[in-house]
Parts: sequence; structure tokens; C-alpha cells
Amino acid sequence: MKTPAVNITNRLNDLASLLKEKMQNRKTFLLTDESVHLHCLGLLIESIGVDHGIEIIEVEDGENSKSIEIFHHICEHLAELEAGKDDLLICLGGGMVTDLGGFIGATYKRGIAYVHVPTSLLAMIDAANGGKNGLNLGPIKNAVGTIANPEAVFIYPPFLQTLPEIELRSGFAEVIKHGIISGGNFWKKITEIEELTPESLIPLIPDAYKVKETITSEDLFEKGPRKKLNLGHTIGHALESHYLTENDVITHGEAVALGIICETLISRKRETLSANDAITIIDIVQRWFDVESYFLPEYNHIRKFLYQDKKNINHELRLVLPFAIGSVEYNIQVEEETVRNCYEHFRNFERKENTSIAHYLVSTM
Repeated sequence: MKTPAVNITNRLNDLASLLKEKMQNRKTFLLTDESVHLHCLGLLIESIGVDHGIEIIEVEDGENSKSIEIFHHICEHLAELEAGKDDLLICLGGGMVTDLGGFIGATYKRGIAYVHVPTSLLAMIDAANGGKNGLNLGPIKNAVGTIANPEAVFIYPPFLQTLPEIELRSGFAEVIKHGIISGGNFWKKITEIEELTPESLIPLIPDAYKVKETITSEDLFEKGPRKKLNLGHTIGHALESHYLTENDVITHGEAVALGIICETLISRKRETLSANDAITIIDIVQRWFDVESYFLPEYNHIRKFLYQDKKNINHELRLVLPFAIGSVEYNIQVEEETVRNCYEHFRNFERKENTSIAHYLVSTM
């Protein structure tokens, strides 16, 4: 499957020109959500020009729109509008929109041409990259999905100016994950960030995108090394699913950040990660995600979701674990008792004064 062309531009007119080129002689449909419609869509449509007719399809914000019901409704709407395989679907939005839109693009009439225009940090460096598309089954994250690349990914970093701080922070969890996987100079850049602003994060986008693109271009269908990109996601997705069942809110990035800490502790417990690297990883996560402010459920509340994880083999838990900063291993079979103990250790910790959370968590394992 061909790797899509990726264009990163800070000029809105350049983005509009790229889209107009794709739209020539095609009916064009644009999928977005309420927030992106409010903050980004008008600007984009105006830059493209009124001579191009675009049918707007809008869904509600949030994970509830990543459902089979919404997917079915949109496909019916596309059929009513006589959308064909050679027409174009533009997915303008964050991770939810790129997941939902990519799934529609991959399946409607067995595949309709589509492009991603990600508007969040998470979507720019992760969700719009690599061809994975997914829907939730109730609270179970991404239980239904495809792998199908878009024709292109168009990244306009100034869209980050429209995001609330919590969404910048959510995307930064995936940046940290990519840094742990790659190590080296990119990890150094991450450790030097002093505040999460569009200005500080935009320079990281090309490197973060490249980390994932390099891995997925070699293993698109996740038979091996692509699984590294699931670091933090086994426990992270379980937490997201739990919060969905409780009608509570946690961002994907917050869940992944907490998952990275837990999976770092598991690797340390198994003595496959040094204490220094474990402390370094947890320190970086804690710097941007105040772990003491989260109320984590008991292990038994997330257990059923852990066993829904797609990486499991023969109903055994298989995790992605950091072995060093710059070295991540996958398909690691971990005894459930180890997962339980490390998770509960993290959930129940009460650090001593004048001791960093990372040092306390690691030294008391």
C-alpha cells in the first residue's frame, strides 16, 4: 500500500492550493466536528474559494461520535448524495474525526478517496499518520477498524492556535511516546520544552511525524515493529474505556500518559529497564501531567478492558515496554499479577515530602 504524500505548510494559501488540486473534477465532502467547524472550517473554506462546492458533514465533538451508528448514518448520507469511489472525502479535525473519516474512506463502496487535514497536535503527529482507522464498540476503544492510507495528509500547524491547553497537553503525550521510542536528539528536544504552547510545539511536529512514519512504512499492518507505537496504550485504552462507562472525561493523551507511567513501572519491576531511565521517563510525564490529580479506578475495574487489547495473544496479556530511552520492545508476555501490582502501586502511592514522584515510585517498587 502506497505511503501517502505528507505536506506540512505554515501558509494557509498553500494548504488551500493542495486541497483544490485534489478536488478537481470530483464531488467533495468534508467531515468535521462542531468545534473544528467553529474555529477552523470557515477559514479553510474561504481560502479555497466559493467556486468549489463542498458538502459539509458535521458530527458532535467527542468519542461518542466514533460509533457504528454515526458511521452508518454518514454512509447513508453519502449514498443519498450519490458519492462515488472517485469522489473525495476531506477529514478536517482531530483524532476522532481522522479515525471516523478514515474508516468511512476505507469502507464506503469498498474505499473512497480521502485526505486528512488534522487540526490537533495528536492528529498531526499520530492519528492522521499510518493509515489506522477505528470505531469504538460502546466503551471498547477502536474495537472495529481498518488499515488504509489516505491519498495525502496536509498539516497546517497554525491550527494549533485554535486548541485549548488541555488538547495541546493531550497531544504532547504522544510526542513523549515517540521520544521514548526514538531517543537521541528528538528526546533531548522534548526534555528542553519549558511550556506547552503552539510556538514551542510546532517545531516538534516534523520529527514526531517522522518517527511514526518510519515505523509504519516498514510494518503497515502491525505484524511486528509497529506495535511499539502502542507504548502506554494497553493501560491507557483500558482507562479511557473505564471513564467512558462512567460518563467521565479523560483525554486520550492523559490516559496514554498514565499508561506510560504504569508500563514503565512494569518494565522496571521485571528488571528490563534501569532505575535511571525509569525515573527520567516518569519525571518527564509528571512534569506535564499532574498524576496526583487523577483518581484512578481499582485494577478490577479496568481488567476486562485489558483483556480486550488487540495485542494480546492466546488470551494472555502482551505489553509494549520501554527497555531504555530509545529502545522499546513489543509482544512482551507479562503475568497479570505483575500488571496488577504495578498498577495498584501507582494508584495508591503517597510520596514523602521532598521526594520526586518518579524517584518515589521507582525506589519503592
